[in-house]
Order: sequence, then structure tokens, then C-alpha cells
Amino acid sequence: EKSGIRRSAPCFATAVAFFDSGRKNANASGSIRPADRISEWVFPSNIYCIACGSVIDATAPYALCDGCVRAFAWNTGRVCAKCGKSLEGILRADEADGRAAGLCFDCEAAGRVFGKGYSCVTYEGNARETVRALKYRDQAHIADKLAEMMWDRIRSAADAETGEMCAPDLIIPVPMHIIKRRKRGYDQAALIAKRLAARMGLPYDERCIARSGQTSVMSSLRRDERKRNVHDMFALAGDAEKRVAGKDILLVDDVFTTGSTADACASVLLAAGAANVDVYTFASGANVRIGYATGNRQEPDGSVVENPCQLRAKGST
Repeated sequence: EKSGIRRSAPCFATAVAFFDSGRKNANASGSIRPADRISEWVFPSNIYCIACGSVIDATAPYALCDGCVRAFAWNTGRVCAKCGKSLEGILRADEADGRAAGLCFDCEAAGRVFGKGYSCVTYEGNARETVRALKYRDQAHIADKLAEMMWDRIRSAADAETGEMCAPDLIIPVPMHIIKRRKRGYDQAALIAKRLAARMGLPYDERCIARSGQTSVMSSLRRDERKRNVHDMFALAGDAEKRVAGKDILLVDDVFTTGSTADACASVLLAAGAANVDVYTFASGANVRIGYATGNRQEPDGSVVENPCQLRAKGST
């Protein structure tokens, strides 16, 4: 029976060594535009590691050096049954407290609008720096590498017997506000989503959701503040209703943190008649309990650690 964008098996099996699959498929071209192939020939992107900047062999999969491959916290172990966030470590310590098994702190605290979420890595260390390079350092070529990793993970989780895999009707990016997009020169979520759709051979549409206003910097906000920050921030764009009605949609973004943005976008699409909205991001935040009053992290033993997002925000612009 069809359930969301999943066919006979879940989109992503847990504990799959999708990087090994990526090594085998590293030279798979996907359906990339000829112009992009020419650009890659003139300005090759596989010279430096996209995470740390070290010189790499041109055949290195995803343009990652071996050290960064080992350093990335790949989400191949236990993950949240709802959003796909890694559950390594903290969940096991909390199961004895009677918490809902299989859910991260955020999904346990908030009802979800989207169907299911998936991601490749935890947003920390060099993985975080890779995303930041894409977003803030004018390295748009990284989007194709992230899309390649996301596609290889989908392929690695295909049903072993039938070969069936994730196959939504439509891929849509989380939109960036037009002013911010013009300032940056591109929308990183749109770049990732477009390249992923091309590799999967599926329809892509970035004109379905419009962002009606600019939000505050999300990295410095608590869960409740994030939810208020995106309230009424998204709307259906133009005649998009006829393009999303009855469709199984895969919503794509660069990072999943608390899920407030994903829920807000899913609400808009479902209200327009979409059959289901699942979410796929390259990275997801760590499974930490963020205090509503201070933004600090509370460990299972009750100790409190200052929220690293706030520390980064204090020094960011």
C-alpha cells in the first residue's frame, strides 16, 4: 500500500553504508545540464575538499578528502522515526525515562505536519562548515556535491528485491526570500533540489511556495521562537495549487533543525491539496533538548550546557 512518497520500502533504511555506495557510483553523471558540464571542465570543483579545503585527488567521491569522510557524522545508525535526525547516544540514555521510543526531542515535543523526514549527516564539525561555505562563501558548486550524496543515499536504500526506491511526484525547495536571494546570488536549497531532481529524473518546481517575509537568523533562536519566526511566512505562489494537488511531494532544504520551517511549508502544500509532504535535507541538527527560557541544552542527567548555536550567533553577522 502506498504511503507518502514511499513505495514498497522506506526511502532510507537505517544503518546503510551509503558512502560506500557513493564510491561505487561516484562517476555516475545524472541528468546534469550541458552548460554545467562545460563549467566543470573549465573550473573543476574536485581540486579541493569541499569541507576542509585540502588538495584532493580528482576522483575523490563528492569532492571530500578521506579525513572529512571519516569525520562526518553520517546518519547511518539509529534515527528519529519522524524527522530522520540521528538518535545516537542521547536516546539510549533517555529510554529508561519512558520517553517515546524512536523520536528525537523536537519531534516528541511538537506534532509534525510533514509526513517523514530524512537527512545524510548531523550538522556539526566539517559538515557544518561545508553547508556554511555553500551559503555564505559563494561556493555554489557545493550544492551539486550535496545533491550527489543525497541521491546516492536514496539509491543505497532501494528495496533489495524489487529495486524500488523513493519516487515522489514532485521535488520542491524551501524558498528563500527574494531580497536575500538577490543579495546572495542564489538560493542554496533550490540549487540542491534542482540537482537532486535532475539526478532522480523527477519533476522540479521552485514556483510553488513563496516566502512572504524575511525571518530572523534561525541559528540564534529557541524552538518556540523558531515556530513564531516562520508563522505565516510562507504562502502558495500564483497558480501552484493545480501543480501540487494530489501530489506526493519531497520538500528539500540544506539543514533541518527543529522542523519549524518544514512544518510551515508542509502546511501550505497540504492546504493546497498535496497528498503528502516528506522532507529531505543534507544535514540535520543534533538531538539535543533546547530549553525554552535560555536556549541551553539539558543533558539526560539534568546538567545544562550553554547552547552552541547562541555562542556562534554572538560572533556572527
